[in-house]
Amino acid sequence: MGRAEGKDMSDHKAVAASSGVTLDSKGHRYSLPEGQGQAARPVAISVSSVIKRSGMIDTTWFTAQGAENGTRRHQVIEFDGEGDLEESSVDPSDRGYLDGHRAFIEATGWSSIYIERPIYSAKWECGACPDDIGSFPGDPYLTVLDSKTGSVAYATRYQLAAYVRIANEDYYGGSRVILGRCALRLQGNGSYGYIKYHIRDLRKDTEKFEAALALPPTKKETP
Repeated sequence: MGRAEGKDMSDHKAVAASSGVTLDSKGHRYSLPEGQGQAARPVAISVSSVIKRSGMIDTTWFTAQGAENGTRRHQVIEFDGEGDLEESSVDPSDRGYLDGHRAFIEATGWSSIYIERPIYSAKWECGACPDDIGSFPGDPYLTVLDSKTGSVAYATRYQLAAYVRIANEDYYGGSRVILGRCALRLQGNGSYGYIKYHIRDLRKDTEKFEAALALPPTKKETP
């Protein structure tokens, strides 16, 4: 699976955030640039690592193959969203997820602004990389969208609450605050479903994540 021929990949992870945080997608590690008297430095934790260490998600049945499949399918969606997808390179087993994502956009009018752009919270000292930040027609606010190629865990609401908090801190927000949260479930047969979480629950879900953030990190924890 790859990008359309002739596309410039140098800005594939272009920084759209004021912190200047970057993400090494191979190692899934975040780094902050040199500045304000400090050398370039790694970010110790991420939203994903906090969610995992808290026990909010049961990782018993997670496999390396499942993670590989999920990463590849997210790349297909990312490249397609940026208009860079070389369709002939899409594995047949991934095609349904792409079709489902396109159907979701067609049905809802979803409009992307930032796709797979890393963000950072200086307050939490925590990195994240939302799948998508954009909007639904008629909404006066922006929404963080997370695409799942498996089931949508209950803890996704806390993950997205953290993304909202960090994105509002790190992006040049302009006049539209980020308040919405949406989890999109894609399936291999091209079908999809989605959950839009209530804005009224955002505060308590953010507090739940903050409680998990306060837990001591494990020795093996990585972002």
